[in-house]
Amino acid sequence: MQSENHQLQETGSYEIDSLISTILWHKQSQQGDRIFISDWKGRLHILRSFEPGSRLKPLVSNKELIDCPILSMDINRSKEAGSNDQLIIGTAEGILGIYHVELEKLQVIGQDREKRSIAKVISIQDSPLIFTFSWEGFMTIWNSSEKECQFVHPLKANLITAEYVHPYIAILFGNNEIAFIDVVTYSQGSSIKRKPIGYNEPIRSMAFYGKNIEYLAFGDIYGGIKVLKRKSDKEDLKGLSLIYSNKTLIDCDYDAVFSYKAHCTKIPQEVKEKHMLNPKIDRVVFPVKALDFNPRNPTIVASAGGDWSIYIADIDSEKGNQNNSYIKNSKVCPFTGQFTHLKYNEEGKALITVEKDGQDVNFKETDVSKLRSTVRLLKFLQ
Repeated sequence: MQSENHQLQETGSYEIDSLISTILWHKQSQQGDRIFISDWKGRLHILRSFEPGSRLKPLVSNKELIDCPILSMDINRSKEAGSNDQLIIGTAEGILGIYHVELEKLQVIGQDREKRSIAKVISIQDSPLIFTFSWEGFMTIWNSSEKECQFVHPLKANLITAEYVHPYIAILFGNNEIAFIDVVTYSQGSSIKRKPIGYNEPIRSMAFYGKNIEYLAFGDIYGGIKVLKRKSDKEDLKGLSLIYSNKTLIDCDYDAVFSYKAHCTKIPQEVKEKHMLNPKIDRVVFPVKALDFNPRNPTIVASAGGDWSIYIADIDSEKGNQNNSYIKNSKVCPFTGQFTHLKYNEEGKALITVEKDGQDVNFKETDVSKLRSTVRLLKFLQ
């Protein structure tokens, strides 16, 4: 496959005086794309990009939805949602609600019995069911039509993230285990078997490509990116041993096709000498905060890291051995903060990123009023 141009140019930005929790990019035909953003001050922001990567226009700024941090948000995919003008939100106090964008009205579905934070909310396609996940290792199933919690499922491991591609939810745990749920066949009391990913480095981000998850990507805390490709004899997920086998995911069902220490910075010699650093240590590594596959090309993976940089991995052309098509603090697009989010648009021609000022935070200990974030629209040069 021919290598693509990975040069980026900033075409728009939007400042928010808070930490951003979720960013959703929603395609809207002739009306342009809408970008939905939620923050830790309980507010909603809606931006529009009229052409892929052209510019950002604020439609709704600092809309107060609720008096506590919003930690997660998703498009309402149920049949009743209609034109996707409804957003599902989850808060730090365990409140789950539906926000009607056109009516500007928040409808509360319920609250977690223990007020556990809703770190991830997933709306299911053509279904009233909503799956929510807490950092403490609990999955809760809600029915939006009945406005109540249906079932709480202990996962017995801390959550890193969960991602949805119908009909599967992939759950990444803090102990480097992964589990897949078929939301069509899941019922109350179904067993969820976690299996090891097969890496020693702590994984902190995840992305996948295709309805049958043909490609998986992981980012670790040491700046590493690993991409896996489904083996040719594995046609779908239903029989995959990654769900049921005692072997590792890589050995059974996927081949490792790309591995690279992407987000790291070389330490200048004068810095080593000034701070009397160990001469054997020549690089500082940073966690991979976010990953996303190009929706039109599964061999192109974008990653955002804590080293104020974005890397574009061209798997086919680089084979994990070259880094000449990566972007880092480019003069074309200078990055100024730690990245927390990254998302391709539907055409794969632009990226939405979020960067924040300051160090890593914990919502239970951090004064969110002192945080600031910047949303950037980055367009790939032709």
